[in-house]
Amino acid sequence: MKYTADVDGKRLELEIFGDETDLRVATPDGEQHGSLTRHDRGRYVLRLGDRVIEGYVTPTEDGYVVVYRGRAYPVVVTDERARTLSQLGGAKHGHTGGTVKAPMPGLVKAVNVKPGDAVQRGASLVILEAMKMENDLTAPGAGTVKEVRVSAGDKVDQGQVLVVLE
Repeated sequence: MKYTADVDGKRLELEIFGDETDLRVATPDGEQHGSLTRHDRGRYVLRLGDRVIEGYVTPTEDGYVVVYRGRAYPVVVTDERARTLSQLGGAKHGHTGGTVKAPMPGLVKAVNVKPGDAVQRGASLVILEAMKMENDLTAPGAGTVKEVRVSAGDKVDQGQVLVVLE
């Protein structure tokens, strides 16, 4: 199955074969083959050639949040059928709300927004400390903060809703 992944303003073309561990990734720099392995608590290991990339993946209403090297990246994945429908006008692009969830268990170090704040895609919402690293959880798209469900100092579980956007 072929997919498009929008990651931090960049578009990747993915093709997953067979058992979902064998994949091809096409980027503007070229094409690579690799494998993806899921481990416990949302940890994934992607092997592309000699590179090994380890990160944490949490599903959201609009896609996923991937935490890699202490930074959270919103990722929107679209399959061929949805992409074709969108191009034909059968779906709308853009973000209108959603939730930001903890990609892993951790400690809330800072909350950078309050209800009513207007935010743009990529705006820092919450700083989460996990595994001795600070993770900047950002807005997956433009919107208004509807709810903030955590405060600095709170311990959170993986998948816990931190901020609700509309």
